[in-house]
Amino acid sequence: MVKTNKTKFAILATFILIAIALGIWSIFTDSSPVNDFSTNLASIIIGLLIIPTAYKIAKKATGNTNAGLFSAALSIAIPLYNWRTVGQLSLTLAIGFFFLTILLFTHLKEIGDWKKIIVVPLIFSFVHIYSLLLIPVFGLYFLFSKLESRKLNKNEIMFAGISSLFIFLIFLFFTASPALFAIIKQYVGAHYYTIAAENFTLIKAFALAGMIPIYLGFLGTYFGLKIKKKVALLILSIISVSFLAMAFNTTAIVLGLPYFTISLAIMAGFAYTEFEREVEISKFKKYSKQIIFIIFITVILFGLLHQILN
Repeated sequence: MVKTNKTKFAILATFILIAIALGIWSIFTDSSPVNDFSTNLASIIIGLLIIPTAYKIAKKATGNTNAGLFSAALSIAIPLYNWRTVGQLSLTLAIGFFFLTILLFTHLKEIGDWKKIIVVPLIFSFVHIYSLLLIPVFGLYFLFSKLESRKLNKNEIMFAGISSLFIFLIFLFFTASPALFAIIKQYVGAHYYTIAAENFTLIKAFALAGMIPIYLGFLGTYFGLKIKKKVALLILSIISVSFLAMAFNTTAIVLGLPYFTISLAIMAGFAYTEFEREVEISKFKKYSKQIIFIIFITVILFGLLHQILN
């Protein structure tokens, strides 16, 4: 599908323009509980960076540019934090820093030295308490790698270890303050509901996110693990940690869902790669471009439909 860098950038730019249109839609259809237009608008703009980030991670994972674009297409309409979300900017920044850290982690081999990028998770630790998610994600990744007999390089160990230690110490330091602890406790009481109390089931959560990233992401996870990709183990760790955080109400579903669905959208790149391979060896090979084009359009339209209706 993609033959030149110009074509790739044009497609990504189109995805971003669609996301901008959705952001404008949210401005006129959602009413913000906090009268802070500039902050919410900044949040929408920062959220646009998720599209190229998802593309880069999926491309790195699969080695397939089209698969990266497919994951980017899925990520267009995944709800981040809408106009009605209080504290929207800090939550969107958290998502951006989280997946930027994951992106850099996947490129450690090319970067060559963990010290060049350690500043990203360290800044993340000051931006939002959700930086704590990185600690179990890295831990689970190391466990999965060990179970799959995959060798961890020194850069991975140092980057994960130093950033996790720093994040934990920042968390420990700030929670030692009684005043801040009281504020956090009040915030949790106001915004983190039990699943039963808010009547917000996982079924509803999946409906809000759009079903296509969920289904294709699980299928992609299977193919990613089948070919034993280390990046697949990393993204699987994010899926597992974010799901458990929501299931045990450590994180409210509305706030944890973007991490879960964006990760699944990235894993869907493996499913796309497998499908593209099957088309190339089938009798429909001569129509491969048309088939792929239809798939991309269908995925985007279904995502837009979910976003607009919800």
